[in-house]
Amino acid sequence: MKSTDALNGLEASLQKTRGWLVELEDELDRTAPGGARIRRPDPQEEYHALRAVLHLLRDHLPLPEVAQLGAQLPIVVRGLYYEGWRPASPKERDLAAELARAHHELGGERSLVDPEAALRAAFAVVSRHVSPGELADVTGALPHALRTLLA
Repeated sequence: MKSTDALNGLEASLQKTRGWLVELEDELDRTAPGGARIRRPDPQEEYHALRAVLHLLRDHLPLPEVAQLGAQLPIVVRGLYYEGWRPASPKERDLAAELARAHHELGGERSLVDPEAALRAAFAVVSRHVSPGELADVTGALPHALRTLLA
């Protein structure tokens, strides 16, 4: 592979990632109370919401499923997905713990985005970009409480 091909692939992945973040912004606006468009003071909250849902999925999936989902993500998004990962058996955190973790990743008390809405919105975006079969495998492998949250 020529270096220009690699750089073009990286640029294409950056563009896809930017597209996902725009979709996530739109999705979060749809989940605002009363459908009102909200202005978030931190423009990086879409990034944090995407990372939070990717880590939630990664940490609750069996190892083979982690790899299969990761293979369908753009290079930059895949980097977020695997960031800080320590392969082990899936974690058994309850829903309250996952929402607290998402709240922390979104910036804690500074964030104006509801963690539950952020996770749902980010999962909706991810769902649009993976194959239907992979999406079924991912949701089927999640604990019931998380499946319900993300539905």
